[in-house]
Amino acid sequence: MHVKFIQLYDAYFDDVYRYVYVKTGNKWDAEDLVSDIFRKAFEKRSSLAKHPNQKAWLFMIARNTIIDFYRKKKNVPIGDWMEHYVSPVDFEDPFKGRMKKNVCRKACPICQWKTWKSPSCGILLI
Repeated sequence: MHVKFIQLYDAYFDDVYRYVYVKTGNKWDAEDLVSDIFRKAFEKRSSLAKHPNQKAWLFMIARNTIIDFYRKKKNVPIGDWMEHYVSPVDFEDPFKGRMKKNVCRKACPICQWKTWKSPSCGILLI
């Protein structure tokens, strides 16, 4: 029976991995799930004889394992502690802002900007 399972593993590993990778979009999660899928398949190998299509049987295990993975993941609380791991994203390029400021200083003798946010002449460069 072990020889048949090794043949099943060799025959369908790539297909199962691709399926799981597409569903998770993450290499590490895909590797963990594929190992779980084949572990479950090995534990239930006695029921494989009842199914005429080995690949469909294996993909049924894969589908159910992925569903369980997302159910568990859904219950992970996300709170304020996440702010410690995610840095705020600055959407404006600081170099571009300095260039605009320098251009305005050179072009507008009325306004020698003290700060970027408040030009005294009222001109706004975009």
